[in-house]
Amino acid sequence: MRKVAKLGIILFAGLIMFVIAYSFAFKGLSDRVIMLGLGIDLLTETGEYEVTAEVIVPGAGSSQEGGTGGSGSRLVRGKGQTVSLAVNDIYQHYGKTPSLGECSILVIGEEAAKNSDLRQLLGYFYASDAFKDGTVTLMCEGKASELFDVQTTMDSYVTFTLLSIVLNNSDTTTVPFTELHNIMEKQGTPSQCFYLNCIKTIETAGDSEKQDEQSEKPAVKLDASTLGVFKANRFAGVLSEEATRGMCLMTKPKIFDVFIVDAESESFYLPEKTTVGLTQKSCGIEPEFENGRATATIKISSRVKRMRTDTLGELQGFQPYTYREFGEEALVQVKEQMTTLCLAALEEASGIDGDYLQINNLFYKKYGKKWLEFLGDRSVYDVVQFKTDITVKN
Repeated sequence: MRKVAKLGIILFAGLIMFVIAYSFAFKGLSDRVIMLGLGIDLLTETGEYEVTAEVIVPGAGSSQEGGTGGSGSRLVRGKGQTVSLAVNDIYQHYGKTPSLGECSILVIGEEAAKNSDLRQLLGYFYASDAFKDGTVTLMCEGKASELFDVQTTMDSYVTFTLLSIVLNNSDTTTVPFTELHNIMEKQGTPSQCFYLNCIKTIETAGDSEKQDEQSEKPAVKLDASTLGVFKANRFAGVLSEEATRGMCLMTKPKIFDVFIVDAESESFYLPEKTTVGLTQKSCGIEPEFENGRATATIKISSRVKRMRTDTLGELQGFQPYTYREFGEEALVQVKEQMTTLCLAALEEASGIDGDYLQINNLFYKKYGKKWLEFLGDRSVYDVVQFKTDITVKN
């Protein structure tokens, strides 16, 4: 009996400890709101910042602020003279402590991007030990709050849809992405430019793509094919899709692209056009400065293969056998398209107050003060002659 009594006492004590521990753990968790993604807007009429957060509230239902529920996420908003005060405003009005450690994405609204010093927008998060340095940072057309207040077809969380689009684009096609710590490090050098993916919403034709038919939120597709350029903490301009592709062709060796060429032979059963994709690429810009003449040669060496229906971007891992090689005419068409994209990137770079291709830095690294004395106050695009050296092979 004594053994049974001791065992009972031990089990009873263990049960009490479990209940106490669970109660404290649940209380601490229930007091927090987990932020998945954050949007930052500048309210021009008041000069305040508005922070919109897509959140998960532990222990709560799935209804969304101002919505009908069932979407799986909620939106909370705060306002303040600074971004940190706007985040604190969420705590003051919702009674929940914002948990930033799980935040995966930061979206800067158009007005905030164009009219704010990025240190005002991002410094609070970069200085926080609770915030991830690798958080993907974007900008968007219009308001960030409106971007989070939509329906997407594939996921009930806008944050997860954005991450899927941006990260997949960076891995396989034409658009890179920038993480928070990379941005803050580059801001220390005034001559350094950097870019952010610029997100656009495209409304679908009807309600057929709505995930929640009861919701009044618009069903949209998200586009991340362009880049916003920043210099010295300030917005410089937005690149077109063609210029973005050209920049990636010239400077991003691990980012691939696809092209359309005329079919080599006419056939009743086959299309008139053929899609080809890059399978290998090396690229770079080579500066030369002699006798008061500056030239920059864009060098791209690439290989292509015919696209299959189950591939995007890098094709090598999907090729079980080798297709018939393209003729010279098709390879010339790919080269011409690549040249056009590179020239579009150069033309838009000259019109933006920011050397996002880092041409000036390439010359300075190679020629030092000699280059700076030659350049003076002129734009690098006014004094450098650009050439292309592009090869395309099977």
